[in-house]
Amino acid sequence: MQSNDRPSQGIPNLPYESMPPEPSGYSQASAPYMPQRPGKTNGFAIATLVLGLIGVCFLAIPFGIVALVQIKSTRQQGKGLAIAGLAASAVWLLGASAGSVASTIEADRSDLRGTAESVASTTVGDRGGPRATVGTTSIDKLSPGDCLMSTPADARVTHVTLVRCDEPHYAEVITEVRLSGPWPGTAQAFQQSEHLCMDATMAILANSTMLDQLRNLVLYPDQTRWTLKGTATCLVINGYGPHLTIAVPR
Repeated sequence: MQSNDRPSQGIPNLPYESMPPEPSGYSQASAPYMPQRPGKTNGFAIATLVLGLIGVCFLAIPFGIVALVQIKSTRQQGKGLAIAGLAASAVWLLGASAGSVASTIEADRSDLRGTAESVASTTVGDRGGPRATVGTTSIDKLSPGDCLMSTPADARVTHVTLVRCDEPHYAEVITEVRLSGPWPGTAQAFQQSEHLCMDATMAILANSTMLDQLRNLVLYPDQTRWTLKGTATCLVINGYGPHLTIAVPR
């Protein structure tokens, strides 16, 4: 039986191609990657480097800090320049500090030299070495290195007894100092004598191994001796016992 139906003129079958599902929501095509052009170099970073190299640290340091802050927020170039400028400033500051310390040390040495010269200008006669003088002598004739059996009890004593310094003795003469000006009165005469004797004695015995156990003793003049001679005698005694038994080492 022949059918009257004619074959349908359909669309030829094409190979099936699956398509990815449409994403939900709106989609946006991604732009192709374009490399970023390097940003401009930060002006403060350049200034930091220049100022740091020439030693203008009081400007280089704040400029460097500003440069680093700006570079962090703007992504500009120049971080290395800023760091280099800050490092150069640090080198300048360290050099200046070292120079200041050296100047201070030299100034201290100058002060010490000045003190030593001042002490030398006030001392009188030989300042070192024990003498072999023994017997009674006038207090006006005492010399450095003399060792006294005892010290004057008051200003009216005019003579003392000397003994050998390798025998027990109460005090040893270290030096004499000159006193200046007209008679200032008893109290001022003592104060001036004590001050000068302390400086002179410390200068002479600075390296003595007995320095810690010694105490100063001063024979200062009355008005007559101030006018005639104008000196005070500087002695030391044993601060921890009744007698010295050797000459005080210089």
